[in-house]
Amino acid sequence: MDNLRAKTFEEHQEYLVEIIRLKLCFVHRWLDSHPEDLAFVLRWRVDIFRKSIFWRGQGFPTSADFQAPGWLALERQIQTLYEQTCSDTDASTFESRAFQVVWKAVEPNAFHHYQASLANKGFQCDSLGYGSPAAENPRVIPFHITNALRPYSIFDDKAYLPQCLFCLMDKAEAEHKANSLSTGTWLNSYPRWLELFPKEYLDNMRPGEEDIRCAQGYWGQFVNARGTLNTKRARIFRETGRLPYYKRYSWCSFEAMRVHLNVYLDGLKVEAA
Repeated sequence: MDNLRAKTFEEHQEYLVEIIRLKLCFVHRWLDSHPEDLAFVLRWRVDIFRKSIFWRGQGFPTSADFQAPGWLALERQIQTLYEQTCSDTDASTFESRAFQVVWKAVEPNAFHHYQASLANKGFQCDSLGYGSPAAENPRVIPFHITNALRPYSIFDDKAYLPQCLFCLMDKAEAEHKANSLSTGTWLNSYPRWLELFPKEYLDNMRPGEEDIRCAQGYWGQFVNARGTLNTKRARIFRETGRLPYYKRYSWCSFEAMRVHLNVYLDGLKVEAA
């Protein structure tokens, strides 16, 4: 099937165009209702900088990274464009004009960004990874999510994520003496993800975080299994001005997680019989 092949460079370029335009639309709308500096929104609420020629690092940029002269000049240009269009009832003019400025800094880096996107080898447990527990919660392991199966979805095989979760719990228990797991992600608003978790996890769920930041915990929902744009969710965002799924935080014990997953996997065996 066509949608199960790896994305091409041309498709990745199209994704960059669409996701950048979507984020510029967001910038205009956000500033309409939030008294913030445009530079702050560009740096910390949308992830454009790391797609540009001004970034060759790893992880998240620091305030010092944004002091690159070329990036500061870009911010000034975008600021001018916003001042010219801030009274517009929609974001389309700002989006189009600002995109022309941003694309000049992104297009030369597009192939590097494409290669980096294909080089994703996953985490310690394939599509799930973990860091060290925080000092205040030394037995709670924070975990992260990626898609190590591209161009396939992590939800295609219902037994796949349970295997990743068992791996995560076993390794975190051995390495850190952890007995609980936690994460903050848009997936915590997504039913197909939540069916993998016990009642304890659902009971501990915090409200959705509407203080949108640049992390994939918010924006990852706009990337499909192939690493291109999820057009349905992008359309919803444009039409409503709201994320289809908001990032939420929760946690639960390994004990509750293991019991629930074993029941879940037993159910899959019954379905397959």
